[in-house]
Amino acid sequence: MTTQSTVDKLREMRLSAMASAFEGQCGTDADTWNGLSFEDRFGMLVDREWEQRRNNKLSRLIRSAGFRYPGACMEDIEYHADRKLNRGELLRLPDAGTSGKTITSSSWVPPGVARPTWPTPLAWPRAGTT
Repeated sequence: MTTQSTVDKLREMRLSAMASAFEGQCGTDADTWNGLSFEDRFGMLVDREWEQRRNNKLSRLIRSAGFRYPGACMEDIEYHADRKLNRGELLRLPDAGTSGKTITSSSWVPPGVARPTWPTPLAWPRAGTT
């Protein structure tokens, strides 16, 4: 099987990122890749395809969410004195969702607004015992 037929089949199976990575491995710097084992090379191809699909999904979700500023990021926030933003709290927000931590701050609740309290039962009844 030739390299071009392999690339064509990968593109036909909609594995375009893997096809372009495979072309790169078989291209001009093929000697660089020959020192790696099959598992390492194949893993790199799969990683490239997975990253491309993940990036495409994220871009699609951002586009469909209809954000006002889809290219905004935490690092671009302007911390002017009149905005009274706490840089430390804002920069911890992205990490809070992935690390399991909870960030509590009175600055996130407008003044005069009480946080809702929900009744929490001490024990839920078992199914079928009512």
